[in-house]
Amino acid sequence: MEEFKRWLEDQLAALRPKHELRGAISYMTSRWECFERFLQSGAIPLHNNASEQAVKNPVMGKKAWLFFGSPQGGETAAVLFTLTATCRRLQIDPQAYLRDVFERLPLLMQSVDDVQNPTGLAPLLPDRWLAEHPKSRLQMRVDEAHDKAARKRARRNRRRKALDRARRKGR
Repeated sequence: MEEFKRWLEDQLAALRPKHELRGAISYMTSRWECFERFLQSGAIPLHNNASEQAVKNPVMGKKAWLFFGSPQGGETAAVLFTLTATCRRLQIDPQAYLRDVFERLPLLMQSVDDVQNPTGLAPLLPDRWLAEHPKSRLQMRVDEAHDKAARKRARRNRRRKALDRARRKGR
C-alpha cells in the first residue's frame, strides 16, 4: 500500500495541472486514510455496494413518492424504509417484525418515563429482535445469499483459471 501511495504521489507530481487523471489521483490521495481503513479489520469491505443498494429503492422511487402529504409523512416513510432495509439485510421477515413491534410499542411507551429518551426500546431494534425471534429469519433470503456467494466464488475461480492458462501460454 505504501508503494502504491508513493507511485500515486509520483504520478501526481509528473502530471500537468489540467490532466484528467490528476483529479482522480488527488481524490484518492486526499482520502488515503479512509481507503486504508479496510486493512484494520476483515469485516470492513473494500466497496460500499451494500450501502449503495440499501439506498437504491428510495432513490428509484422518489418520483413515485414525491408527495407524502406532510413533512411528518416523509419522516415516517424514511423510518419505515430504514427498518425494512435493515430487515432485508438481516434476512428478517419485515411483516412479522413490524407486526410485533407495533403490538409491543404501545405497552413499552406506557412504561417509559421520558418519551424523549426511551431506553426501553432497545429490544425492538431489528438485530436484537431477531435474537429473540430466530424463527422469523427468512430461509429463502439466507439461501439466496448463499447462492449468490457460491456464484461469485465460481466466477472468481473461472477467472483465476483463465488467467493461469494465459500465463502458462505466455511462458
